[in-house]
Amino acid sequence: MPMSLFRSLFPGDEPVMSRLRDELFQAISTPGLTTVLLQGPPGTGKTTIARAIAAARMLRMGDKTRLPPGRLARLTDDVRYGRPLKWYRDISLAGLFSDHR
Repeated sequence: MPMSLFRSLFPGDEPVMSRLRDELFQAISTPGLTTVLLQGPPGTGKTTIARAIAAARMLRMGDKTRLPPGRLARLTDDVRYGRPLKWYRDISLAGLFSDHR
């Protein structure tokens, strides 16, 4: 189920997209707490990737047999369009590295 989420959010058969999905799946498959560092210029999708990881880990922990019909599609849209996820908060650290002399 998490890979379906990743395929919906990050479509394409190009090697770079396949590698991205594989690396995301590896991150959510790691048991326990995991640290993932996302770097890149503004507008490259770091927040969407972070939200996708959080959503996929939630899917992985939950009982897939009890997932309501259409919930995966809604969760995908929630991640894609930046709708609030009740159990996830974005935190920007951009201000920590600016020079305020």
